[in-house]
Amino acid sequence: MRNLLIAVLVMVGIMFAHALKEEDTSNRPLFNQGTVKIQLKESVMTSKDFQVKEFGKEYVQTGISSLDEIAIKIKAVNPRVTHIDAKNKELAKKLGLDRWI
Repeated sequence: MRNLLIAVLVMVGIMFAHALKEEDTSNRPLFNQGTVKIQLKESVMTSKDFQVKEFGKEYVQTGISSLDEIAIKIKAVNPRVTHIDAKNKELAKKLGLDRWI
């Protein structure tokens, strides 16, 4: 019984010794450098003018003039939907997760 108690105390001590330390995040940037995330309105996503196509290698052309102007200014490349498919499609659509580019 005494050996069992010692073994348990040693294991608990080892577990506490290897417990995760709180990670220091003070030097971590508050944003993802080199990335711009925008959420488009539903009307833009369903617009006949909206399309994402590469125009050369300088920027992305969408067919929406205001968005294209910004893309030219920041030299946007590699557009993509930023969120993975959610299990609850209705909620994802309600929250607009499918509109984050």
